Amino acid sequence: LLKRFGRNSGRTANAIGWFAQMLSAQGRHSESASLARSQLDIYRAQGAPSNSLKVAFARGLIADALVAQKKWAAAVAEFGKIEQALHDDKIYSNQFFGAKPMRPIAFLMAGHVDKGVQAAQQIERWYRFLGREHYDYAEAAGILAMAQATSGQHQEALSGFTQSVPILLQSSRRSNRDGTSAVIQ
Repeated sequence: LLKRFGRNSGRTANAIGWFAQMLSAQGRHSESASLARSQLDIYRAQGAPSNSLKVAFARGLIADALVAQKKWAAAVAEFGKIEQALHDDKIYSNQFFGAKPMRPIAFLMAGHVDKGVQAAQQIERWYRFLGREHYDYAEAAGILAMAQATSGQHQEALSGFTQSVPILLQSSRRSNRDGTSAVIQ
């Protein structure tokens, strides 16, 4: 790939991004973050603006890897860079952050409870169209319940957990029964 397209080509950056995602799925988050930083470097070398889709996705990979490594402050900072870059495009910003469940976790764990609750509400709204029985919606509702519990909204949190946990457990049991991995897509 490098020989054919060069280090700073878009194809090389895309391949690095896919590889970073695979490493993250394997739990190799430090390596994933390093590759995502390389991808970001390529986009910078190409002159991609900070508010481009590709730059946001590369930064998102970095932020998710930082959350997985429990580097809360660094993850919040990375999400902040994305938020700043996408500030002028509210539609895309809502879509991007609506599909980023690690963001509210980073806020909550870094002590930014109000921002964590807002981010969790955004994710719950994003996945609502899937229906209450869908795994991804249940995950989003569980994250919102976690945020509510952290902020002292115990009744709302209990309701959210009561709704989401059985769906999450059912999906987990089904994946274990049919021999697939415990990670549900």
